[in-house]
Amino acid sequence: MRHLFLADSTIDHLSFEDYKSGMVELSAIDRVASDQFNKSPNAINSLNYANLYQQYSQENQLLAVFIEQLRTCEETIISEEDANSYCLSTINGFIGIDFSSGELPTVKAVTNQMSYDLWSFNHSSSLQRLDSVVGTNVKFSNFSKEFLNLSEECQEAIIDLFQRAKDRELVTPFYPDTKITKDVTQSKFKHSVWELRVYSPVALRVYFHETSDKVYLIGIKFKSSTNQSHDINNMYEKLENLLQDAI
Repeated sequence: MRHLFLADSTIDHLSFEDYKSGMVELSAIDRVASDQFNKSPNAINSLNYANLYQQYSQENQLLAVFIEQLRTCEETIISEEDANSYCLSTINGFIGIDFSSGELPTVKAVTNQMSYDLWSFNHSSSLQRLDSVVGTNVKFSNFSKEFLNLSEECQEAIIDLFQRAKDRELVTPFYPDTKITKDVTQSKFKHSVWELRVYSPVALRVYFHETSDKVYLIGIKFKSSTNQSHDINNMYEKLENLLQDAI
């Protein structure tokens, strides 16, 4: 679970109209179900919050309900150090409206859907970020272990290349072009096997199969392998098992 904290310092000084418009953006965020949005005990004691009830409208009522439904944190989190200590992790963030004071790190500032999506990507594990880039996928049983056993630099290289492949906007997101991805399907195969070609920091290949609605992540092999044909056959056998399990 990742925690984000409503930062009182980003809302207390605002006019009521600015407060409302900012809260509309925050309440519209389509968040990951496991992410926890928190508020301090002071959040419902502010003048702007009181005005949501005093200046009654359906919109104001909905904004008040949004704030009320944020989990009340027993501790008032006012700094990144507080958040790190509370979460026992640096993976956390702040939701708010006006972060211009610079008291909180901009990389952890969330004001709307776009900044939330950026925060979510940057503050996810490498495996979560891979899933975010690849999209709906099925992994062979030990694919995640193979990926996480790589150095952080190799993990980042794989994520970056999958993103670069998507950015080409070809027939499919990861369609072979022989540069970033390559078709290594053998004539006897019933299903295609493609490889993502990583050259740095070390040469390795990520084998996968792409359909119209998902990607099958099969396995990872270092390019130094002496028998790539054997590796590809092995990957195809794994793919057949994946496809069979999906039936």
